[in-house]
Amino acid sequence: MIAGSFIQTSFSQNLTVGFINGTGFSDPHGDFYSGRWKNKPGPVTGLSFNYSLNDHLSIQSELNYTNQYYSFVDKVYYYYQPFTYRGSNVPGINTQTSTAVTSWDLTFLRLPLFFTISTGTKLKLGFSAGGYISFLLDHDGEMPYNYIGPMTDAMNSIYMDPLNYNFSPPKIDKGLFASISISYPITEHIIANVNGRYLAGKKRYLDYENIHLGVAEWTAGISYAFLKNKKGADSPIVTADTSTHKLRLQLRSGYAISWNGGANNHNSYLPKSSMTGGISVEWLLDKSFSLQMDILYRRLGYRMKDSSWVFFRYSPNNNSMYLADTRIDLDYLLVPLLLKVKLGGPLSVYFNTGPYFSMLLNASVSGTAYLSSINLNGYSYSKTNVFDRIESYFKPMDAGWVYGLGCKIPFSQKFALDVEVRYEKGDRNVFDSSNFYDQANSKADGTMHNESLSLILGVNFPF
Repeated sequence: MIAGSFIQTSFSQNLTVGFINGTGFSDPHGDFYSGRWKNKPGPVTGLSFNYSLNDHLSIQSELNYTNQYYSFVDKVYYYYQPFTYRGSNVPGINTQTSTAVTSWDLTFLRLPLFFTISTGTKLKLGFSAGGYISFLLDHDGEMPYNYIGPMTDAMNSIYMDPLNYNFSPPKIDKGLFASISISYPITEHIIANVNGRYLAGKKRYLDYENIHLGVAEWTAGISYAFLKNKKGADSPIVTADTSTHKLRLQLRSGYAISWNGGANNHNSYLPKSSMTGGISVEWLLDKSFSLQMDILYRRLGYRMKDSSWVFFRYSPNNNSMYLADTRIDLDYLLVPLLLKVKLGGPLSVYFNTGPYFSMLLNASVSGTAYLSSINLNGYSYSKTNVFDRIESYFKPMDAGWVYGLGCKIPFSQKFALDVEVRYEKGDRNVFDSSNFYDQANSKADGTMHNESLSLILGVNFPF
């Protein structure tokens, strides 16, 4: 807790202008049911602008020049021809495949706009959220495509060439922006900073597929602060700490176990584990109650291990059934709004509860699937390495309720370690059945609910 009043020399850093430089790693998201995207690094550089509204809140923008490099690996050449099976007259199908890599490069001029909330410490921690718009300057390379299957014309002279799309990418992209930064003043005017951020495109960027652009970046920079209204060190002013001592900022990270809580066939699904992280802001109402809002990156989902004709949920089929052993990852930006009740004790035990709202960032399924069949031609057995993007099968928003129990462990006069066990239960069916068709009376799962149990550690930063 910060003292009730303090003496300081007053500096108003209303405007800060700087230069940033770093690297971005492409992360497209959407739907792609074959092949695999590869993350490729590309440069990002530009100017940064920060206007302080007060000591803890600022509005920021940048002018970025960025290259985003994308690479896609798939088996794309398919040849179908008849052959004689073991001297008999029963025709068969001989399939040949070859692996191809397609790469495409996009150059953007990008303008993000976001708000930043930060600590009042000298080593300043900040969290930013907002949006961006990008203008395409140039593009190059071959665009990826999905193989859509052979034609059904006689099956004796079918040859499937790669699909050659005359691709003209959209001139404008737009999406959401979130980042965590650390800054430190080297001199009175010069400030050094490092920044990690993620940009999730919300515009459908490929016409023939539900593909959106995304990129994870790190940057480092130097800024110049224009100071005004400076009060000299020989005439300090006393500032009453009337409101900011009620506000606490906390950096959070933890480990979560999630599962599919709404399935009809529970034996088909298993829990999975992942990391979580983000930031929380707490407003103290009195000695016993406070309001808390978190902004967290959560990787939820589940594992599937059963026979099904799809790889991310149980769905039986009369024709073909894969034995799937897959992991379904659902990435969310999650915002809980909590009422915290302090129960007291030497470790400051507390209980919190409240609703949460979340937005889907990515959805993917990965793992292996096995297919075996017996027919007149013999026995066949195949293994498929699965890595598919499946965002269109999940709803873009989720909501539910949070229950948490934790304690605070002080390790200095200003800092404390927060330990919390939290249970989250989704109230909405996140599976979007409008984009999927099951066989009649197949007893396929039509409902999916996110549930998770997590252990979260946080460090309180003073304002």
